[in-house]
Amino acid sequence: MSLSLRAELIEFSKQSPSEELRIFCEIQKLDGFLEVIFFLKTDLSTIVIDPPSASPSFREKLWERTCFEVFFAKENSTNYEEWNFSPSGDWWSASFLDYRQGETGSPGDPKLLELKTNGADLLQLKVRLPLSIDDKLQVGIAATLKHLGNRHSYWALRHTRTQPDFHDRESFVLKLP
Repeated sequence: MSLSLRAELIEFSKQSPSEELRIFCEIQKLDGFLEVIFFLKTDLSTIVIDPPSASPSFREKLWERTCFEVFFAKENSTNYEEWNFSPSGDWWSASFLDYRQGETGSPGDPKLLELKTNGADLLQLKVRLPLSIDDKLQVGIAATLKHLGNRHSYWALRHTRTQPDFHDRESFVLKLP
């Protein structure tokens, strides 16, 4: 039996969600995988969204564009993984030994990457990540949106610092058994 959680992201420097732009996620721990579905609900014409790639691959600096991010760690451990996903299908990932330190390279490739749009106001991105941790997980979910005019907004389940910092373990607020 698997447990599925649903949560909403909050924009940095705002205390509550905006009615014009909302980001939700559903997350589920499956046998050997962590499945996350992101939902971006807004007028999609106001967001710079990379078109689907003919050959999605590992790419650096996805956070400079619109991307969705997953951070997870074994409970009570300093090690954690970071995964970034572009609507193009490109991804980036790394394992860290501690807060922004000891990057040890990619923990693997995503097993599934699916993008759907529903009209002009809903984008859905589904990812399935290899999961080598069989213990309780702490999970952080985040997104960086690139808006028209080259403005960025930063979204997370919780913002804990004076600047956006998705690596802060205090923002890994979802708990999965």
